Amino acid sequence: MTLGITVWDLRDDGEWQCTARWRNHLGPIWRVTWAHPEFGQVIATCSFDRAIVIWEEVTGQVSCIPFSNFHALMWSYNFLATFL
Repeated sequence: MTLGITVWDLRDDGEWQCTARWRNHLGPIWRVTWAHPEFGQVIATCSFDRAIVIWEEVTGQVSCIPFSNFHALMWSYNFLATFL
């Protein structure tokens, strides 16, 4: 298990290339979800450290917003994220 996420791109030659590694958890990640494209390039991760991190790519930079003491997450069509 990992404490962060790794982003891979498929190159034109069919090979996979690691393009980013983002870390902001203290425990292994057990859930990754992607937001609907209308919200932009947004990924949420949930970890055994009971934290949810929202990752957003803005102009080539990645910003993350950590939240604590949650058990699960899901995206809602009407809202950016709904936390359970």
